[in-house]
Amino acid sequence: MSDSKVFLGCIPNHVDEEALKEECAKQGTVKEFFYMQDKVGTDRGWAFVTYEDETEAAVAVAMFNGQEIFAGSARPLHCKFANEKITKIEGTVFEAPTKAVTPWQEFTTPEGKPYYFNSVTKETRWE
Repeated sequence: MSDSKVFLGCIPNHVDEEALKEECAKQGTVKEFFYMQDKVGTDRGWAFVTYEDETEAAVAVAMFNGQEIFAGSARPLHCKFANEKITKIEGTVFEAPTKAVTPWQEFTTPEGKPYYFNSVTKETRWE
């Protein structure tokens, strides 16, 4: 995987491809761009952006990660180099991008017991 490729997550569902690409281009030259827009209203859209070089990618990670770039964001963006291991952030598990977008979110109690919350129906399920 390229060292100049970044993952961008927690993209608000109202952000379209053109607006996201325009914001990414402010950080450097975008060589490749793939955006999986959130279709269920949970602000879990994600994208892969490949920049011209690793320096531009590092600038993008520094400028985007933890920031609320877009008006109406429910939570800050999660941005990292695409070759970094997927981690937990803010009680939400970032799953591999190949999984389907779903309104179900996985959380863990302080005791380590997993449970699931549906952001559409507001239903909670325990394992």
